[in-house]
Amino acid sequence: MIKDVKTRGMVVLVAVVIGAVTFFLPAQAAETVLDDYVLEWNDEFDGATLDTNRWNRCERGNSDWNRHMSLRPDLVEVKDGALVLWGVSNTDTNADPRPFLTGGVQSKGKGLMGIGKVEIRVKFEDHQKGAWPALWMCGEQPDAQGRRWPWNGEIDIVERLNGDSFVYHTVHSGWTFVKKHTKNPPHGGVKAAIRQGDWNVYGLEVTEKELVWSVNGKETFRYPKTDCGDPDQWPFDKPFYFLLDMQLSGKWVGEVDISTLPVRMYIDWIRVYGRPCKAEQKFQTDRSVMNEAYWKLWNDKVQAKIDADIEKHRKADATVEVAASDGAEVKIEQLTHAFHFGASIFNFNQLGSKERNARYKALWPRLFNSATVPFYWKTLEPRAGSPRYYVAKEDSEEFWNICSSPEAQPHWRRPPPGDIIDYLRPLGVRIHGHVLVW
Repeated sequence: MIKDVKTRGMVVLVAVVIGAVTFFLPAQAAETVLDDYVLEWNDEFDGATLDTNRWNRCERGNSDWNRHMSLRPDLVEVKDGALVLWGVSNTDTNADPRPFLTGGVQSKGKGLMGIGKVEIRVKFEDHQKGAWPALWMCGEQPDAQGRRWPWNGEIDIVERLNGDSFVYHTVHSGWTFVKKHTKNPPHGGVKAAIRQGDWNVYGLEVTEKELVWSVNGKETFRYPKTDCGDPDQWPFDKPFYFLLDMQLSGKWVGEVDISTLPVRMYIDWIRVYGRPCKAEQKFQTDRSVMNEAYWKLWNDKVQAKIDADIEKHRKADATVEVAASDGAEVKIEQLTHAFHFGASIFNFNQLGSKERNARYKALWPRLFNSATVPFYWKTLEPRAGSPRYYVAKEDSEEFWNICSSPEAQPHWRRPPPGDIIDYLRPLGVRIHGHVLVW
C-alpha cells in the first residue's frame, strides 16, 4: 500500500508499475541538495535526442574553437545515457572543403547560471592528437557599456589538449585579454590531474567574491574578485550560458593526427545548483527604512495572509492503494512533469528595503516554475518617452522611500523587464510576456 504522496511547489508524474500495468499519479519532485545549494536545472541525457528546450547546436565560426563546427546530425548524439560529441575527418570535401568536422552544443537563452555551482560528469578518450574538448561558459548579456566578448566574461571550466593526463582552468575578460592583467591575479595556467580514460566530475562554483574550480570534488583553482576598483576585472556577477564542444586543431592544441580520428567526448550529466531559501531564514526590517505610506501597502499582516495563501494552495495530496500479493514488487519512478506553477512578477526590487527585496527573490523560484513578465507602454514610465529596460534611479530603495503614495507612481508594480529576465533565466524558470498593461 502507498499512502499520502504529497507535492510541494509543482506536480510531477510518477509511474507505479505492477506487472505489466503502469499507473500515473502526482507525487513529489525529488530535490537534490549539494552543500549549501539546491538543484535548479539539469540534463541527464537519458533520452534518445537532444533536448532543444535546453540546448542549441554550436555553429561554424572563424575562431579556432568553432572553425570546424558543423550542424551535421551525427556529430551530436544522445545515446546510452550520455551526450556524445564527435570530431571526425571530413569525407566529402566537395560539399565542404574543411578537413575536419566537429559537434557541440550551447545553452544561450535556455540554460543559464548566475551565483551558484555546476558539476559536469565527463569522459575523454585517450590518444586524441590534435583534439581539444572543452566545457566553458560565456556571459549572456553585454556588459554595462554594451560590450560583448571578452568584456562580458568567459569561464573555461575545462579544456583538455591531446591525450594529456590533466586539464586547464582559465578565465577571460577585458581585464585579462585586453588590458593584459593575466597575473594579477593569475587567470589560469593550472594543470589539474584527471583519471585518464575514465569518468571525472568537473565543478565550478561562482560566488560574489571568487570562482572556485574542482575535479572529482577536490579544489583545483581559484580566481578572486580584487579591490582594484576596475569593474572590468569582475564581469562574473551576471548570468552565463554553457558551451560543451569537441574541437580539433588550432594554435594551442597543434595539428591533428588523422589516424586517431574519430574522437569523442562523453557527457553523462550536467547539474546546475543555486542557493536555497532556508525556511528558518529571518528577514528583520528596520521600520525606519520604509515610510508609513509603504507600510500600509506591505506590512506584517499583509505578508502573513500571502504566506497563508501560498501554504494553502501550493500543496496537493494523493492517496493510492495498491492490491498486491505478499512479496510483489511495486516500483515508483519519477518521469517528468509539464505543469506550470506560475505567477506574474510584480514589485520586483520595489519593496522598499534590501531585506524585503532579498526575501522576494529567494522565495520566488522555490514556489513557481513559470513567470509572466509584463510589457509596458511609454506613457506609464516615470520619465515620458523613456522606457526602462534595466534598473534606473526610479527603481532604488531610496526612490521608493520618499514616495508618499508609492501606488500612485506610474511604474508601481511595473519593474524593468531586463532585470527580471536576467534574474529568472539562471533559475530555469519559463518566461512569457503579458501583452497588456494592467
